[in-house]
This record gives sequence, C-alpha cells and structure tokens, in this order.
Amino acid sequence: MTARRGVTAPAFAFVAGIFYVALGILAMLSSLVLPAAGTVQYGYFLGLFPVNTPLNAVHAFMGMWGLVAWSGALSAVTYGRALAIVTGLMALAGLIPGLRVLFDVLPLHGHNVWLHAVTAAIGAWIGWRSLARYELEHIGHSKAHASRERRLGAGDRRRTFLPVAMERRRGAPDRRQAEFGGSSIPAG
Repeated sequence: MTARRGVTAPAFAFVAGIFYVALGILAMLSSLVLPAAGTVQYGYFLGLFPVNTPLNAVHAFMGMWGLVAWSGALSAVTYGRALAIVTGLMALAGLIPGLRVLFDVLPLHGHNVWLHAVTAAIGAWIGWRSLARYELEHIGHSKAHASRERRLGAGDRRRTFLPVAMERRRGAPDRRQAEFGGSSIPAG
C-alpha cells in the first residue's frame, strides 16, 4: 500500500479551475449580484465579493486555465505557481488604498483580498512544494539510497576481473572450480 502524499498539482488545478469558472459565471448573473452604493462600476456577488465584468472574465480565464492544466495540456505545477503570483499581486493591490479598484477596472478590495490571498497561499504551496519534493526524491535521497542499494554502487561486473582457475580447454577462466567457490565436480 502506498503512502498518501497529499494533494497533487493536477488535483489542485482541477479544484481551482472548477471554483474560478463557477465564480466567473455565477458572478455574471444579475440575480446574485447586489448593486454597490454610490457606484455603478461594480456590484457585490452574494453581498460579499465586489465583482464586475472584467473581474469575472479574469476569474473565468483563471478557471479555464486550471482545467486545461488539469487535463495535461499544460503543466499543473506551473499553473499553481502562476496562480500564486497573480492572485498574490491581486490581494496586495486590494490592500493598497490607491489600487483598491485597479485602474478603475478591477474591484480588488473587501472580501476579494482574503479570497485571492488564500488562493495565492495554496497555489504557492502546491507549486513550489512539487519542486521541493522532486529535489528531495531525486537529489537528497540518492546518496542514502545508493548506500543501501548494492547494485547502484557496483560497477559492471562483467568487466571486472575475478581470480579463477585455468580451464583445461584453452586457458579461459572457469568459475566452476571448487577452490574458487564453485562445485567440486570438475568442469567439462
């Protein structure tokens, strides 16, 4: 039985992809978006998350990218890393008062800050954990593994010369002689 290794990068890409596609599509439904007081640039999805059409398009694109990465057409690890960087920058922009509504296009303030920060943290953990796991398995374990595995340290035994008795036919070595650990029955 193999040990559980946690969430894989493709599984994360699938879950994040489904989540962000659903968020992008559902936030476009006017029945789920409450109007914001004093502005027509954005509304509040479920009364919590400030959204508008460009932000919905960004979320839908991030979700579709995740589904493509899950399918194997792109790297799921690269998706996790890129999602961590993009959503991390979006979370930071939501914290800075001058960038809360990025260029008057993307409303990144309010609950979007923690949504993007959590996504960035999970994406970074998935993306860079895979690199650490690869290095641990292929670099760190190779020295300890080589000391346990006899076959990894030995050279090609067909090329090494071992002391053997002379054979009576043409002087070629015969490993079956008793004095060299073989049978007591003479060769031939």
